[in-house]
Amino acid sequence: MVLAVHVPRVNRTRFSFVMLVLVLGQGCVEPQVASPPPSSPPPSSVTVTEPCDEPAPEYAQARQLLAHGRLHRTLEVLQIANTRCPSSRHRGWGTEVEALAQIGQHPAASKLAEQILRSDDDPAAQKAARSALDLVRVRTPPTTTPEQAESASRRQLESAHELLGEAENLAYPEGQATAAGVRYGQAKAAYEAAWLARPPNGQALFMAGHCALKQGQSAEAQRLFDRALLELEHALGKPVEVFTRQRQVEKRFSSTKLLAWSPRNQVAVATKSTIELDSASEPGLMSLLTGVPVRSLRFTPDGAFIVTGSEDGQLELWSTLDGSLLWSVATDHAPVRALALTPDGQSLFVASADGYLQIRSIVDGDPLPGLGAAAPEPWGSGGGLSEIAVSADGTLLALAGASNIYLWDLTKKQQVGTLEPHARSPHTVAISENGELVASTGGDGKTRIWRWKAGRLLTVLPGNEVFEGSVAFMPGTAQTVITSSTRVRIWEPTTGKLLKVFGEAHGGALAISPDTAGIATVPEPSAVSFWSVESGEPGGQLELPRPGGTSEIRLCRVGTRAFAFELCAERAAPLE
Repeated sequence: MVLAVHVPRVNRTRFSFVMLVLVLGQGCVEPQVASPPPSSPPPSSVTVTEPCDEPAPEYAQARQLLAHGRLHRTLEVLQIANTRCPSSRHRGWGTEVEALAQIGQHPAASKLAEQILRSDDDPAAQKAARSALDLVRVRTPPTTTPEQAESASRRQLESAHELLGEAENLAYPEGQATAAGVRYGQAKAAYEAAWLARPPNGQALFMAGHCALKQGQSAEAQRLFDRALLELEHALGKPVEVFTRQRQVEKRFSSTKLLAWSPRNQVAVATKSTIELDSASEPGLMSLLTGVPVRSLRFTPDGAFIVTGSEDGQLELWSTLDGSLLWSVATDHAPVRALALTPDGQSLFVASADGYLQIRSIVDGDPLPGLGAAAPEPWGSGGGLSEIAVSADGTLLALAGASNIYLWDLTKKQQVGTLEPHARSPHTVAISENGELVASTGGDGKTRIWRWKAGRLLTVLPGNEVFEGSVAFMPGTAQTVITSSTRVRIWEPTTGKLLKVFGEAHGGALAISPDTAGIATVPEPSAVSFWSVESGEPGGQLELPRPGGTSEIRLCRVGTRAFAFELCAERAAPLE
C-alpha cells in the first residue's frame, strides 16, 4: 500500500517553492536555489483585510516549530501567515531566514538576510540574519575539482560508516552508552563533512540525522532529515511517498543460504519477505520486512548491519541494533542471488541471476569501480551466478556460475582459474581461510574441493541429491570443511575423510557461530537448531513465528531509495 503525502491547498504555493528552489550542481558546486517568492495575493477562499490589525498567530507557531527542528513545517506555516496577512510578513522574517538557511536554501536565505540588514527591523531579526549568513558561509564547499570532491567525500563517508558501526556495537545489547554517544557524535560529524566535500548528498545527511537521533538530539535529527529529504527529492526527481510493508506470516521457509550468524551472536533467518533477527540466547529481537522475497543476506564483518538482496533486485542495509532501514537501492538486475562483503566491510559484491556482478559501497549502496576491463559481462551463461565467496585477505573472488566456478584475482583484475563443472549447476562456493582451497556444492548433492592454484581436484564428497547442500570452511588453523543437506558433516578436505556427523538440517542452511564452537541449522520450517561442534550434541533451539501472525513496517521512499520512517515522518503528518 502506498500513501502519497498530500499538502493542504492553502499550502501548495509554499510547498512548491520549497520543493523547486534547489537546482543540483555537479561535483562540489553549491546547489543553486531561487529567491523566496514575493507575497502573493491570497486564494479567493481566504478573506483578508489590509492592513492586518493583528499579526497572524502562525508567526508564533512557526517560531516553536523552528526550535524543534521542523524546518519544512516552519516554512509551510509561514506561507499560511504571509498569505493571510501579507503586510505583516516582516514579523516572521527572523524565523524565515533561519529556516531557509538551515534547510539548505542558501541563495534565498542570503537574499532575505541582506534585505533584513538593510531594513530598520527589530534586533532579533537582525541577529537571525547575521546567523543565517554565517551558516551559509560555513556550508559553502571548498573549491576543488569534481574528482577531488568525490574522493574526499568518499573517504569521509567510509570513516563515518566505520564509526557508526563502532557506535552501534557499543550500544548493543546494553552496551556502553557514554562511549556509544561519543562515536555517534564523531560519525555524525564525518557524515556532515562528507556532505560538505561534495553537496548535494541526501544520503549523507540522512545518516547524520540517524546518528543525531541515537544521541537523543531530536531537534538536530529533524533538521538533518528535512535537509536530506529536500536534496533527495531534487536529486531523484521524485516526491516523497510513505508506504507500509505488511505481510501475513504464512508457509515457513524452505530455502537454502538464508541463515547467518553474526559476531554479535545474532542469528538471521530469511522467510520469504521477512527476516527474523534474533539473539542466539534471547529470541524475539525483531523482524525486518523486505516487501518481496529475500534471495540473499549477509552480516557485515562487525555485525552492526545486515544487507539483503531481494527477488526484485533491491539491496537494503539494516541496523542490527534497532532494525532501522538505512538505505534501499535498486540494482537494475534481478533477482539478487548472492552477496559477499570484503574483509574491511566497505565493499559489497552483488551477483544476479542474469550473470551480472556489481560492486557497491556498503556506506550508501552506490556503485563502485568494477573488476576491470577484462571482466566478462555477464558471467557464464544460462543460469547466471548463484553464489560468491571472497578470500580472507580480500584478493580472491570465487563465483559459482551456471556450470563452472570462476576465480578472479581482485588485485591483478584478471581471471586466474576456471574449475571443472559439477554434473549439475553449482549452488554454493567457499574459500579456505588460508586461500589455498576452494569448495563448491552442486545440484547433484556432491561437494568438490580443489587446490585451485594447481587446478587439481582433491576430493569429491558425497551428498543428497534431493536437498540442496551448502559448504563452509571452519575458521582456524585446522583445515576442516563442513557440509550440510540433511545432516551436518565435518570432513578433512584433502583426503575426504569424514570426521563427524551430527544434527539435522532442512535444505542445507548452515551458519557457524562467532567462536566456531557452534553450528546453526534449520531442521524444520519453524525452528533454528544449535549444535556443539565438539560433541555434536544439541545446544538449544530458536522457535520462529508461527503462521497466523502479522507484521508491518512503515517506510518512506524517494524514487528508488527507501529509508526508515523517521526521515519523512514530519512530511507525512497532517499540518497542525
